[in-house]
Amino acid sequence: MKHLHLDSCDSTQDYLKEQLTHDASQELLVTCENQTMGHGRNQKKWEPLPDSLYMSFTLSPNEKVTWTAIELSVILADYFFEKFGENIKLKWPNDLYDFQSKKCGGILIQQSHQKNIAGIGLNLISRQEWGGIFKTLPINLTKSDWCLDLYNYISTHRITNTDELKSKFMKSCVHSQIPVTITEGNDIYSGVFTGLGDWGEALIESDQKTHHIYNGTLRW
Repeated sequence: MKHLHLDSCDSTQDYLKEQLTHDASQELLVTCENQTMGHGRNQKKWEPLPDSLYMSFTLSPNEKVTWTAIELSVILADYFFEKFGENIKLKWPNDLYDFQSKKCGGILIQQSHQKNIAGIGLNLISRQEWGGIFKTLPINLTKSDWCLDLYNYISTHRITNTDELKSKFMKSCVHSQIPVTITEGNDIYSGVFTGLGDWGEALIESDQKTHHIYNGTLRW
């Protein structure tokens, strides 16, 4: 794996994609000090903060491809609990929430040059309306070292068993067993979030029926 750490870039995902145009066989990790135009799901932007981490890397997908983002969110929650005792909460399908129930991270999975690319943005410290994983930083690491440590943990803690992923996700789910609304295009689904289906889809209980929602924006 080749690690490229930049002073600044528009987007680590875009930079990684550009590198793959030169050599698509590369396994790459791209990180930076400052990201000015980070991507989120549904064309949303990831706002840069002073203590944020930005990283994108080539990644073999989960054996069930649709579980990949959920798998990464579970592994990140395991990382911060195992190393620092922080209980990170998870939001379907790809967000992380902090001790104040504020968003502190997100995951974006894309494809480029027949490779899967994972992008991760994390706020380490809570600032104003933005969430953060820590109240104060527990260790003094450079952004490059933080991202490399996260990458190595992810690489060595992959989870292929979907039953294990379901169990871990639901234990950390910030909206488990409460009413939610999922918007997908012009369609709106409302009901109680009861779990994950066989493909990582949201299970919504409404009118004594279970609805399987495969994509969309969830609110509660």
